Amino acid sequence: MKLLLAIAILCSLNVQATESKLLCEHREQRIEPDMQIEENVFTKFNAESAKAALEKLDSNSNDLVVKFAIENNRRIIRGYILRARALESGKKEDIESFCDFYVSEAFYHD
Repeated sequence: MKLLLAIAILCSLNVQATESKLLCEHREQRIEPDMQIEENVFTKFNAESAKAALEKLDSNSNDLVVKFAIENNRRIIRGYILRARALESGKKEDIESFCDFYVSEAFYHD
């Protein structure tokens, strides 16, 4: 039982280490730093939280704050999907796809 617990802990540490790896350090930033969604925000945990938040928001609302929240949560989910694919495959085209998103679309609406 202790061995299984140790393996589970090591696997979770490996996932965390992989998720903390930066893919786009080499790319020039085009987004103002105070608006930029940091690359390390695009994690499974944050994507799941964003999905849960989206389920609670009214997509038909005319409230600007709600519209911005919807857009921000969608970006976190999209960024996570692109980043996870890039980390998993390691393919240059997947990494470039995520980095293209990151430098042009990974910003908060507020």
